[in-house]
Amino acid sequence: MNLLLTISATSTALEIDFPLESSRQKLTCFTTRCDTIFSSTFLVMAPEHPLVESLIKGSEEESKCRKVISEIRQQSEIERTAEDKEKIGCFTGRYAVNPVNGEKLPVWIANFVLMYGTGIVMADAHDERDF
Repeated sequence: MNLLLTISATSTALEIDFPLESSRQKLTCFTTRCDTIFSSTFLVMAPEHPLVESLIKGSEEESKCRKVISEIRQQSEIERTAEDKEKIGCFTGRYAVNPVNGEKLPVWIANFVLMYGTGIVMADAHDERDF
């Protein structure tokens, strides 16, 4: 498992590599809550992430993802991150592997993730924001 620790005046964060199932690729997740890795249930990518195209191309979910990505591109950053706005996203059809327990984690694309940090976040089963 590859970990990169980042410490700033405001927070401490880690970058964690999640291998992509049946691939040599990895998805690097940025998190300030590395303790939640044990209860991670899925990964979420920014639609602008450079790996999105290769993840969805040829998948059963490709047309749905392209439609959702197009819809997200119509939103401003403020709309995408507003707590009172509906969150939209799609399953890519791909899975990552949790490096600490080997569990498969579905990989999603969603409007609330921005291309900030690595552009990929892990969702925790116990975090209200990830519901």
